Amino acid sequence: MTDPIAVKLGQLFEAVDTNHKGSIDWANYQRLLDRIAVGFQLDDRDRRFQTLHAAYQMYWCELLRHTGSTSSLLLKEEFVTANRMASMDTSRFNLVEGIPNVVIDVLDANDANVLGQEETVRLLKLLEVTSPEIVDQFMALDAAGDGGITRQDCIRSAREFFYAPSIETPGGIFFGMA
Repeated sequence: MTDPIAVKLGQLFEAVDTNHKGSIDWANYQRLLDRIAVGFQLDDRDRRFQTLHAAYQMYWCELLRHTGSTSSLLLKEEFVTANRMASMDTSRFNLVEGIPNVVIDVLDANDANVLGQEETVRLLKLLEVTSPEIVDQFMALDAAGDGGITRQDCIRSAREFFYAPSIETPGGIFFGMA
C-alpha cells in the first residue's frame, strides 16, 4: 500500500530538485526565491523578500536538523523523512503554517490577506505551472469561490498537503511544487 504523504513529499522533492541531480541543497531553494524576486520585482533589501528568504532558510534548517546528518545535501528519502518530522515538530518553526503565511505576506500586493487572480496567475507563471489541471487544482484553494485565495485557504491547503491521506491536495505550490 502506497503512503500518500510520502508520494506528495516525493513529488515535492522532484519539483525542488531543479537541476535533476537526485539531491537538493540550499541552492535549489535559492533558485525558487530568485524567480519569485524577479517576478514580483523584489530586491534583496526589500523586507518582503527578506521575510520570504528567512522563512525558507528556517524551513531548510529544520529539514537538515531532522535528518541528523552533517551533510548539506538531502537525498529523496532523507527529504521525505525530514519533511514529515519537521511538519510535526513546531518547537522551532511551524513550516506548515509559516510558509503559507509568508507567501501571502509577500505576494499580496494590496495587503488584503488575499491573493487575487492577477497575483495568483503571476505566481503560477513564475513556478512554471502551465498544466490546466494544476492551475484548476490550485484555484480550487479558493474555498469561497470569489476569485481570491485567502490566508486561511493557503494554510488549510498546506495542512492538507502535509497531513491528509490523499494525493490530490494543491498545497505543494507553496513549497515550490508545480
